[in-house]
Amino acid sequence: MKFMQPPAEPATARIARLRRIAERAERDCAATGRPDLLLRAALHHHAAGDVDIARAQAAALVDRADDDPGYAPVWLIHQAHDLIARIDGADDAPHGAD
Repeated sequence: MKFMQPPAEPATARIARLRRIAERAERDCAATGRPDLLLRAALHHHAAGDVDIARAQAAALVDRADDDPGYAPVWLIHQAHDLIARIDGADDAPHGAD
């Protein structure tokens, strides 16, 4: 029996799909205020190659969490720091004290 794989998605279609997911997460975050949706948008923008947008969104999450410690769980803030470090080219993100 031959194993069938679906056809590969063209790069332009993949980027467009990632941007649509990011935009939907941005709208949902604006409507609900959920920080996980902001990180989701940042991760999808990063995957689509929109690194400036991704970094700005991750930094906004970190800045808001610095101002309001109850805004997001620590693991989510760590993920945002990791994304910023990946974009900035650092090997490891500083997490600070837990």
